[in-house]
Amino acid sequence: MTFNLLYDSRRNTKSIELIRRHDPDILCLTELTPDFARQFNRRLHKRYRYQALYPKKGTWGVGLLSRYPLSNPTVFPIRPHRIPGASATITIGKRTLKAVCVHLFPPIAKRKKSDGLFTTLLKNKRLRKNQAQYLVSRFRTWKNPILLMGDMNEERGQDAMAVFSKNGYRHACHQATDRHCGATYPGATIPFPALAELDHILGKNVTFTKAQVIKGGGSDHYPVKAVFYFTQH
Repeated sequence: MTFNLLYDSRRNTKSIELIRRHDPDILCLTELTPDFARQFNRRLHKRYRYQALYPKKGTWGVGLLSRYPLSNPTVFPIRPHRIPGASATITIGKRTLKAVCVHLFPPIAKRKKSDGLFTTLLKNKRLRKNQAQYLVSRFRTWKNPILLMGDMNEERGQDAMAVFSKNGYRHACHQATDRHCGATYPGATIPFPALAELDHILGKNVTFTKAQVIKGGGSDHYPVKAVFYFTQH
């Protein structure tokens, strides 16, 4: 599961309850704050003993949690920006999986005060494409299965997402035969219907069988959950 938590949400208990109810084995959290991490571990630490959490005040917190042993946790800047991503190796039986949790740069966040909306959108679109290229390069030598999850701030088919597709990352909501996918933003905290599919689960050397957007929680994004099996021996 991947879930953008909304850093200033006042409904964290709803998001924690949603996670508890759907019970994912591997969990990617973005906009992870110290307060959410404390609340989460009070409720669910026994379920998720393996953690690589990098909470921050604001939107830059990120974390990976797993039911299975987790090793080599790393937090890294998603270049060419400094916004962080997290990765870790997860051991499931005799297999190893690389899990990567990311939050690509948002469309309308200004990096230069004098830029207008159109310029900002164009610059950030280019930045996300560069971030995608960096992620592909960073994990290019990893030959075992890999999951790439998070808030990509793009719809399927846009530039950054196209980079992943061209480099062999399969989209859970495209590959799965049992799928209930669609828009993930805005979510439960905003009184409007979801319009944009911004949150994604991608994989290499895995086969997705189920994928769904889960309505509920206490964020301005809905989470995405997928089921997969290993396809590389």
